[in-house]
Amino acid sequence: MNVLLIRRENVCYGSLDSFIDGIRDGLEACGAKTGILDVSNDPTHLSDEYTISELAHSGYDAVLTFNAVGQQNYMINSENVWDTIGIPFINYIVDHPVQHRNAMTEHGDNYYVICIDKNHREYIKKYYPKIKEAYFVPLGGINFGDIGETDNENGFYNREIDFLFTGTYLPLSLIEKKISEYPQSVKKLIFSHIDYMLDHRNITEEDGLIHILSDIGINPQEVDMQSYIFATRLTEEFVKTYLREEMIRYLIDAGLNLRIYGNGWDRFDADMKNTVCYPGVAYDDMKNLYLNSKVILNHSSHFKQGMHDRIPSAMLAGAAVLTDNNLYIDEVFKEGLSKGELCTYSISYPQLIPEIADNMLSDLHILYEMTIRAKEKARKELTWYNRAKEILEMVGTLQR
Repeated sequence: MNVLLIRRENVCYGSLDSFIDGIRDGLEACGAKTGILDVSNDPTHLSDEYTISELAHSGYDAVLTFNAVGQQNYMINSENVWDTIGIPFINYIVDHPVQHRNAMTEHGDNYYVICIDKNHREYIKKYYPKIKEAYFVPLGGINFGDIGETDNENGFYNREIDFLFTGTYLPLSLIEKKISEYPQSVKKLIFSHIDYMLDHRNITEEDGLIHILSDIGINPQEVDMQSYIFATRLTEEFVKTYLREEMIRYLIDAGLNLRIYGNGWDRFDADMKNTVCYPGVAYDDMKNLYLNSKVILNHSSHFKQGMHDRIPSAMLAGAAVLTDNNLYIDEVFKEGLSKGELCTYSISYPQLIPEIADNMLSDLHILYEMTIRAKEKARKELTWYNRAKEILEMVGTLQR
């Protein structure tokens, strides 16, 4: 099998670049051949006809990219370049598909999507019938290799960071300002949608919107729901920020020894107590932070049947995980300090998070034993090697 990977540097702290490196290592460990097309200088156009000709004759079985990088505007004589070359194009989306509406509608004939949430896969199947197929493949964890002196009980005890959270912060006031610029009818719908999602935190934005529309006398089956979901896409951004801010406030108020790395937290209005905030760091630089942390905090945002890559990466780094639960996490992991692989909290009861956090640090020996179980599971099931095997199986079924 021969797979072309498309790279674009410096997207979202360099995470997409790191994902490309991870999947490339995994594919090659599985015996596949890979090539790299770097579009960092101009992500919307291939460089020249020579490059296109080279790609067409390189024997690739598929091209894979993250978040539509390399998909846009690649044309030859008004034809999609990947159709012209004659290989399947696989778009690995790490966000909700609504954030990539143009990519979902403006693509070639031989087009496939990988999602990191089962609900996202069903969303694509429902609203984008021209996409040939959508698959569910969670992201793999960072390859830490030999994690050295932290990979023993004393080393774990000596990790300096009790709790680490990585993620960007955007003040709610700025999101509200964006919403205020919409027409009155759309603005009213978005705020109603937000209120409903905050009252019903375990459902998808789509299901929440269906309820809202039904309440105001609009039959969801008689309207273009995909357009309604796109029009209210700021709901997800607002709710994600609201829940993230709520969680952090409870932890700060409890006096937790928390470190936050991410852009925007200098605008967070709170008495930080024992919490210290730092600017965002490059994705690859997070390795040292993970290796120096006892517990990684995770908030899954819009994932209701999937997981953020913080979870497998934390486990592979020998850190414990505290995450919000969802159907996928409940299905894949054993929960609990004594016999589980991670600890969970409910986003419906954020006031209980500090108690769970304190309990995790109350006995470091028990916590360390949980990290051993988690690391064993992650090495067996959650690496980029595991994901590469799934993707190669998938590629083997695609139509050329």
